[in-house]
Amino acid sequence: KAQLLEDLFLATRARLAGATGNVTLADSLLARQREAQRLLRLYALADGAERALWSRLDNVYFQRHTADEIAWHARQLHWRVEGTAPVVRARLSRAEAGLQVAVYLPDQKDLFARISGFFGRRGLSIVEAKIHTTRHGYALDTFTVHDPADPDAAYRDAIQLVEFELAKVLKDREPLE
Repeated sequence: KAQLLEDLFLATRARLAGATGNVTLADSLLARQREAQRLLRLYALADGAERALWSRLDNVYFQRHTADEIAWHARQLHWRVEGTAPVVRARLSRAEAGLQVAVYLPDQKDLFARISGFFGRRGLSIVEAKIHTTRHGYALDTFTVHDPADPDAAYRDAIQLVEFELAKVLKDREPLE
């Protein structure tokens, strides 16, 4: 909902500022990709480093994610697009209290159940889940989680724990409880 409201706000602001013509979906996606590329340059990523990942993603991915998320994924995954080991990265949520967790690995049976079970056992609630499967059969899922029992939780301390423990759960592929 927040992303839809932001898109509506930006489109309305552009219209009120005198922008004419219709903005197509392709224009919107291209603008989002350009903004992501601008953000990647701030991290000194080589021009075109994102292509390895982006070539395996479809328009639905670019529609559902913000430029910031797209750049974050590209920064973390550009050099391990074909890797088989689970990649789990977490950061403080940009929009609200909690963590944003990105998971990337070859798609597997019961993956969502495994991930959501992990969060549940850690006492974390999933606020938002963006589930995506790439063109080459990898899961690229992004979760926003928070601890409802502790609104003042120190999430910065939990980042490494979540990254390590969730990657281990996904690698071990133990039977679901």
